[in-house]
Amino acid sequence: MLVVDDIKKAVGYAPANIMMEFAREDRDDHRLIASRARQLEKTYQEISKNWFDNESVTQELKDQIKNKTKFTDRLYLYFIQGGIDLYTGHPLNIDQLSSYDIDHILPQSFLLDNSLNNRVLTSQSENRVHKEDRLPGETVANKMRPTWKMMREQGLMTQRKYNNLTLKPDQISKFNNRGQFINRQLVETRQVIKLAADIMNQKYQADQTKVVTVKANLTHHMREKFNFYKSRNVNDYHHAFDAYLTVFVGNWLLKEYPKLQPYFVYGDFAKTGTNNLKSFNFLYRFERDHKLNDKGAIDTDKDQQLGYMKRIYRFKKMLVTKQLETNEGALYKQTIYKAPANEKNTKKNRSLINTKKNRPSDIYGGYSQSVTAYMSLVFF
Repeated sequence: MLVVDDIKKAVGYAPANIMMEFAREDRDDHRLIASRARQLEKTYQEISKNWFDNESVTQELKDQIKNKTKFTDRLYLYFIQGGIDLYTGHPLNIDQLSSYDIDHILPQSFLLDNSLNNRVLTSQSENRVHKEDRLPGETVANKMRPTWKMMREQGLMTQRKYNNLTLKPDQISKFNNRGQFINRQLVETRQVIKLAADIMNQKYQADQTKVVTVKANLTHHMREKFNFYKSRNVNDYHHAFDAYLTVFVGNWLLKEYPKLQPYFVYGDFAKTGTNNLKSFNFLYRFERDHKLNDKGAIDTDKDQQLGYMKRIYRFKKMLVTKQLETNEGALYKQTIYKAPANEKNTKKNRSLINTKKNRPSDIYGGYSQSVTAYMSLVFF
């Protein structure tokens, strides 16, 4: 709020639009990775033996859990598919997972959905069948529908994934009659983000400022599509370019999809029709008109818009503002542990901290843990 107030003060008037990007969930969160193992273990225990009798895949799962293997997307898809190719029903080889493709069921030209509900692990040869953006519902559904249905009933497939696999082009309008595809792309559901947007909306409502909510999957897609790489380990500049992309995508949505503003402009509740949309990738028109050259680079001579974005991407000087904080409290955990009587009584060789410089911990005991802190001496 202070940043927005500062910008308003510098410019002299309230902004016409406030673009707010909502961060994606951390897919590398260790809790998510651990929960995948527990989920798979529980699912396999509940699977009916009458349908799934592949002891080798079950044993492979037990081995992976025992070895505390990290369940990456590729490995998770292998097990949640029961070790088979969802497009052919043929068995997959766990030792050759890197040779398979992860295919988007609904192609990205139609819908930006990178969730596991829209991805399958399949052989490269079979994936080529869908390279022309055809849907599985019009190619392999007749053959695989009984298997998909059984997997859904056994808990190996969600209803949403089943719907994606069986969807046909002529069913899109019917399937989206409640705006599922649009909501998936444009509408943020987390309460804390709604509260932030609500505060902005109330503060600048009198100025008729639009609060535009931009989901991070759209800006992330722009980075991937046009090779605007990000590395958090180098510096914090990526935040500035993310902010630029958020503004760009927000303006693009306002310009290209004015009738869909109720989905991404906070406080706009007008009803709108959605049946005429042929694509729910709302950046598709931009991708179609702006492409990389044969070398996978931006040709600044031919594409002024991407050239401008590339120039901004390469900015080296940016204003970085850090929040000042004051922490209060003790410098150490307050419990003072006794000095170990002998080597066996050290609680796995715990290293204690001296309570005072002249009181060694091996005789008098000490603190178990320090608290990171900074001290400054100020003279008046």
